[in-house]
Amino acid sequence: MAVSESSVGQYVNASFQDSILYGRALGTTTPLQRRVQKAINKPEDESSNLWILAGIIGGFCFGFGNLLIVKASHFGFYTRELILLGGFLQALVFLIGRTIQVKWTTGNYWNWEKSGFRDPDTGEFRYIAVFAVLLDATIKVSAGYLVIISFKYALYAGVNQGAITTIFALSSIYVAIISWFLFDEKLNKFHILGMLLLLSCTVMIVISKTEHKEFVSVYGHQVQELSTLWPVGFAIMTTIIYSFRTIYIKVFVKKLKFNSFDYITQSYMLSGLVFMPFTIKDMFYYNFDMEIITLGVSSGVLNGIATFLLFYSTSHGFTGPAYALKNIEPIVQAIFGSLFLGAFLNTNQIIAIVFGILGSLTITVGPYLFPDKEAVAKRAKEERVMRKVKKRYSTSRFKYFK
Repeated sequence: MAVSESSVGQYVNASFQDSILYGRALGTTTPLQRRVQKAINKPEDESSNLWILAGIIGGFCFGFGNLLIVKASHFGFYTRELILLGGFLQALVFLIGRTIQVKWTTGNYWNWEKSGFRDPDTGEFRYIAVFAVLLDATIKVSAGYLVIISFKYALYAGVNQGAITTIFALSSIYVAIISWFLFDEKLNKFHILGMLLLLSCTVMIVISKTEHKEFVSVYGHQVQELSTLWPVGFAIMTTIIYSFRTIYIKVFVKKLKFNSFDYITQSYMLSGLVFMPFTIKDMFYYNFDMEIITLGVSSGVLNGIATFLLFYSTSHGFTGPAYALKNIEPIVQAIFGSLFLGAFLNTNQIIAIVFGILGSLTITVGPYLFPDKEAVAKRAKEERVMRKVKKRYSTSRFKYFK
């Protein structure tokens, strides 16, 4: 029996609808179906380039925040406490704004139904979500303290802190390797090339000393000079901890369906509250020195704002290029560190910063500029299917996606 083209089309269309219904019954949909839904429900303002501006401002905030950390780094853990206080105040402002938003939209100041601590399936309280926030707050405190030590020892070693900041980009190497094993995210040629550039950055900083001095001047005081291995070593330890944080945040956010914005806010609030008594005690110990308080709190506020801006940028824009905007941080820190802190760059440190920025850009932007041919062909095929489906059916026909 001959089969007409129209009957084949009807069969294909019916099969497609059946697959949606079947996926809906199982609580799942295929990646193609999810992309079709996204194409149909795409907001009109999604093409906005606001994420680029957010990423640029975030990079500047990180850079200036780090400069303030350097200025106050000789106060040790007290500096970290003040930074946590600044992060707490900044998160408190965000939390108040979020509360006003919830009150405006729902009529209540807090919505338990949308809380990250509520299990969406059973409606019960999830203690693992509390553990996730506690873990993030702990890592934030420890890694932040290592950052301060890295900058402090950089001063004692005569190394520009902008060069040390580029070492933090090594975390992308650890994340890529761990993701390969945990999430089966294969490494491509851009990952490998970027890793080599970042490793070259680290090596150049280690050998950046052009002359050895017994003493160096730090804020008008003569201190014994340290080897460059000290700040580089602590910077590498910091990147390992931040890499671990990146991985478990990905796991928790996916597994718990935790809103990333709320997750970060609650983490800042918790770490700030826990150390509040110690911060107040140390304020009395240092006789409420307003210079150090201003430096520490301002740094915490700037870094907190930068974190949220970077989150917005990566969430609303292209993840790789958006994260690459963070590379403004070492540039700002290196330039203004030379101007205001007297931490001048030598040739090796300039080369190291260039290697670090190129390495990070290669890892994050490379796949977008030179995508894999097979991936491009697959994506083009899916887009053709989506265009046909979107043209043939109205949005209302896809209610089974929701």
